[in-house]
Amino acid sequence: MKPNPHIQFAVLELTYHCNLFCPGCYVSASNKFKSPELRNIIPILSTLNSLDVENVLLCGGEPTTHPQFREIVEECKKYNFSICLSTNGVFNTNMAEFIGRSFRELDISLRSINEKDFSTMAGKNGAYHLMLSNMILLSQLGLKININYDLNMLNFQDVYDSMVLLKNNNVRINKVWLQRHSATGRGKDAVPLKLGHLSLDNYINVLNQANRIEKDLKIKCRFLDPIPLCLVPKQFHKMILSDSFGFDWIIINPDGRVRIFAMDTNEDICSILDTQFKSIWETDPSLLEYRSLEWIQDPNCIRCKFLSRCKSGFITSSPNAKYDYLLAENQHYPFIAS
Repeated sequence: MKPNPHIQFAVLELTYHCNLFCPGCYVSASNKFKSPELRNIIPILSTLNSLDVENVLLCGGEPTTHPQFREIVEECKKYNFSICLSTNGVFNTNMAEFIGRSFRELDISLRSINEKDFSTMAGKNGAYHLMLSNMILLSQLGLKININYDLNMLNFQDVYDSMVLLKNNNVRINKVWLQRHSATGRGKDAVPLKLGHLSLDNYINVLNQANRIEKDLKIKCRFLDPIPLCLVPKQFHKMILSDSFGFDWIIINPDGRVRIFAMDTNEDICSILDTQFKSIWETDPSLLEYRSLEWIQDPNCIRCKFLSRCKSGFITSSPNAKYDYLLAENQHYPFIAS
């Protein structure tokens, strides 16, 4: 693993304002948040460009609710990086048409194909039909749509059926990103709502569905959050991505602070606008410690050839405990990945 990796991908949270009120939201987004002005965002974009960042993902909160969202998108076009949008898909037709003109692909969060469950997870009635109609319209406008499927106890058995429903509605699905629930922000209180963590058997169920989606529907599926590779059959290894935050990915909150843990808004390194940012990125003790992987103590992990990719299944997207074996905690490793 390179000690000072080049930043390839930046996740830029434009705002924590949102038009939904999801009980599992890791940033506790709401319609009360005051978004930063364009003049505060331009220096961040300029800095990312000077760092030769290749891809920038605009997200939130709900980024389209930023009062200067259109101006921000136009500003992004002045730079060398590619831009993508991560959205809940709940906006009016005028915004959908603007997105259609401005992006080639985008990520849309899908919580459930069951309208009642969707409303529970979105905290708003009527959001399901607006999201679905926008998916259909954006597909007609030629956009490739990546589905962000946030897994929880209400929806994990519906992954395959959800993609079939979208395909039958002529949604142009490009990829499916599977993500697990993070117990941060409002997500800390989501367990009573049955939105909590899945068991290993549940994840195997999801991976089987993902395999069917790839074979039957010809749609690429990937698990964005790592799972210890030794806990799942080899046939699923290709679907499980290594966590890149802290390596060649960064996440930036609305006031420009950079953090390692994607889902932990309370722990940051410094401002992206710090004149010493590049040096900090390369020499910060906490980053160097994480990149070294020396914090991993399990002897099976240490001698596994997949260690640099699997990182013992730890995900920097969740801050529950420092370098915790989040999924593998209290579980037996059935075999060594080889």
